Amino acid sequence: MFAAGTVFVAGEVMAGVDETIFILAAHNHQKAIAHFVNFDRDNDLDPFPASIKKQFPGPIKSVALLSPAANDPVPVDFKESGDKVSFTVPAMGLYSMLVIAQ
Repeated sequence: MFAAGTVFVAGEVMAGVDETIFILAAHNHQKAIAHFVNFDRDNDLDPFPASIKKQFPGPIKSVALLSPAANDPVPVDFKESGDKVSFTVPAMGLYSMLVIAQ
């Protein structure tokens, strides 16, 4: 039997990037997914820092970027501090998402 649930959680973009917002969802597979959208279609975004509250107890195993620009997940360096995980969102066009596995 498979059951899935979604919980919306808090996070913050550390840089003042007006063109980007994100929606964060935690799923029952101990993964959080952050969706980043660039509303400025004419300009790609440079890399920018972000910090998100950890959704599950225990250490972060990995952070990976998925986007239309890459065929495979791209590992992203991250840093844990207390109940937060911080990373730099790589340069992006219209959309990307990061999967944070615990």
